[in-house]
Formats: sequence, C-alpha cells, structure tokens
Amino acid sequence: MTVTILGICSVLTKENYMGKIDQAFSEGLMNKAFIVRPYAELFAEFLSLNDFTTPDRDNLVPLLPSLKYEDNEHEQLEWIQSDGIGYSKERAEEFIKNRYKNALKPIKFTLTRLLEDEGFRDSISSLRNEGYLDWCILLMVSNIIIDYRANQLIPNTAPLAKQVEITKKLMFKEESENEIEVPLSIFTKERFNIQKKITIAAIAKTWGLEIHQKTPDFVALEKLLNVIPFPIHICNNRRTR
Repeated sequence: MTVTILGICSVLTKENYMGKIDQAFSEGLMNKAFIVRPYAELFAEFLSLNDFTTPDRDNLVPLLPSLKYEDNEHEQLEWIQSDGIGYSKERAEEFIKNRYKNALKPIKFTLTRLLEDEGFRDSISSLRNEGYLDWCILLMVSNIIIDYRANQLIPNTAPLAKQVEITKKLMFKEESENEIEVPLSIFTKERFNIQKKITIAAIAKTWGLEIHQKTPDFVALEKLLNVIPFPIHICNNRRTR
C-alpha cells in the first residue's frame, strides 16, 4: 500500500520509481521498517496506564528547562542540494530556446498587435510580478491563442482525435497576416490561471517527469519545479540557475 501511494505522489517514470524501490528493498528497507515503531506505540508499551496517571502531571516541569535542544539531521535525510539526474544548463537553455521559437511562430503577427494594448501589457506585467519569465509567459499566450483558433475551426463536440489534430497543426504552423483575429477579451485572469497549470505540466513532461494522479496537485508540482534542486529550468524566477 505504501509503495502504491508513494508511486502516485511521485513524478518519476514507473521504471525509475520501481528501480528505486527495488534498490531500497535490496539495501534492507524491510528490516528498517519493522524495527522503527511509532513513539505512541512504544510509549504505551513501556509505560502502564497506572504509572502514567499516578503523578501530578500539572506540577511536572522539564528535567533540564535551560538546556537548548539541538537536533542533528542524518545525512540521508538532508535536503538535496545538487542538480537532479539529467539536468544540465546547456540542455535547459536549449529547451528554452526551442520554446521561444515554437511559441512565437504561430502568433508572431497577433503578438505585435496585442502588445499595442495597454490592458494586455498590464496582464503581462502582472505575470512578471508573480515571477514568471518571458519565455513562460509567451508560451501561455501562444496556447491561449491556439486554443481560441482551434475552437473557431472545430466544435467542442468533435472527436477528441480531430481536436488534437487541428490544435497540433496550429501549433506548428507559421502565422500569416490573414489568420483568425483574436479578441483581447479572451486574455482573462481565469484563462491565464488555467494555462499556468498546463504549462507546469508541459515543463515537467519535457524533463521526463510523469504525473500519476488523476487530479494533479499543481501547487505541489510547481513547488517541486521551483524549489527542489531538480533537473528543471522552471519558468518562475524564484528558481534560478
């Protein structure tokens, strides 16, 4: 059960995850699991109810109240400070370069028009203030535009395979000056919030991570990509390399 729960929470591929589990078992994980017991269980085993209730507990004081407690973290429990497996600055820069190129290609004329609008520029400034870098903002804007145009070309009731086909075609097609015009009204805060989640998932996938939850915890995934030294060059500038 524990292995299953951890597997759902993990973003490692199934193969990598099971490899780590197999390694842990081969290094004696089962022996450690059965030796270590919860404090409450051990307390109840070594102290009878009578011994527990006899003292006047309201008048008890710490044995050494002036003694400062200092915990020593075991090296195997330390926070990982090194880069994750598979990460390199060169590879991260290559990914970002590709995202600039691919995200700009289908919206190059529309983006120029949008940037002339003060309200749109305010939305971009707001995202920057949240910490999102330009390449990530560009990706979100591009996805919103592509999604809008796809919905204009094919109804939501169309087969999923056909919707995916049209969307992919728009993603890799260079924009011409006579494309479907995109209204400024579609760039709402709600739409950007949806795109934040989609972008986070896409970045994780780029680096070979997998989401195993039916309802992904995007808050946790964003924290992973922004805080933990993982093989990621995340779009939030709180994570720098």
